[in-house]
Amino acid sequence: MSDASDPWISYRAALDGFRTRLLALDCARLPGGEAAAHRLLMQGEALAYNLVIAPDVATPRLLTQTVFLPGTYDWMLPNPDFFYRYIFVDGSATHRVTGQRGTSRFLEAQGIAGFFGDPAIKLLQTHDFDRLIADDGRIDAVISPEPPNGHARWIRTEAGRLNTIIIREAFCDWQGETPAHLMLESHGATAATGFDLAERLDHARRFLDFAIGTFGPEFCQTVVRQSGENGLTLLNTSRDEDAANPNAAYIAGGFALAPDEALVLEFDVPDALYWGIHLGDRWSRTLDYVERQSSLNGAQAVVDSDGRARIIVAHRDPGLPNWLDTGGLERGMMLLRWYRASATPVPDVRLIKFADLPPATLSPDERSSIIRGRKAAVLARYGI
Repeated sequence: MSDASDPWISYRAALDGFRTRLLALDCARLPGGEAAAHRLLMQGEALAYNLVIAPDVATPRLLTQTVFLPGTYDWMLPNPDFFYRYIFVDGSATHRVTGQRGTSRFLEAQGIAGFFGDPAIKLLQTHDFDRLIADDGRIDAVISPEPPNGHARWIRTEAGRLNTIIIREAFCDWQGETPAHLMLESHGATAATGFDLAERLDHARRFLDFAIGTFGPEFCQTVVRQSGENGLTLLNTSRDEDAANPNAAYIAGGFALAPDEALVLEFDVPDALYWGIHLGDRWSRTLDYVERQSSLNGAQAVVDSDGRARIIVAHRDPGLPNWLDTGGLERGMMLLRWYRASATPVPDVRLIKFADLPPATLSPDERSSIIRGRKAAVLARYGI
């Protein structure tokens, strides 16, 4: 088949358009930019298969290894402190999620009618799993469009369409906190309806358009132009079509560092259920947090006696606790999240010479020990 009405040909034409958009970005002109653009597009196609083509609402699953995975699926700046689970369900059917809570900082389920890129996407309620625990101490929640009789623990869906449930589990003490164990049961799930290639490919196209623009490399370019290099800005993520977490405030910006420079980020630390900051590249890929300390959260960072946190972004280790390792990347992204915080301060950012940083307080052996502990915790979390 060769005419333009062929859904496969239309999809491949859309991929060519996405490739053109990626190659037109500022980051495509950085060293290795063209190869990075093609790598990102291939990752996007893999994610589109995992999240749009493959899921079957007749047999819904808790998706983990096909969602965000360090070093494999790192697009759209996923949080190093989070373990993500995705569920795609028929909003008219009834399901049940059960299991053990664990001791992670928080565990929540965000309901969305539709999925990323859908024109009529709508945010539903975000649920704290601590409120979905039965008298016997186990998680037990019904997923359905109407509240179940005699069952108060309910995750609402919107009938008549695909619904997405994003489960975020936050770990602050990577070595000490234990994960939740969850199971999904289906009751009266939709019968298999066959595979509509044209529909799935169109959904994949919309997903890729969203991933590039809303939280991908076009988003990164827009943020840097708004905040300026080595600046941060509070993002407006209130629109349903952004599909952002309504419990979070996002503060983002770009860094641009010469080999002999460093950034100092300073802010008062408010009361918050969680906060964390991490680095990414201009393609919206989270930097390696398995082998490097490219992220910190409120439990890992040292807050000074004046109540302020001072985060150091630098190419090499200054021997200070709050170092974020760029891995030698000269231009990248910074993303700070505040969850259920009494305030959402935007850090002050100062560009200084690396030589002007305070004296080291950590030895190389102490840093190596920290990195080994981080690595072991992440590998255990993902079972890799």
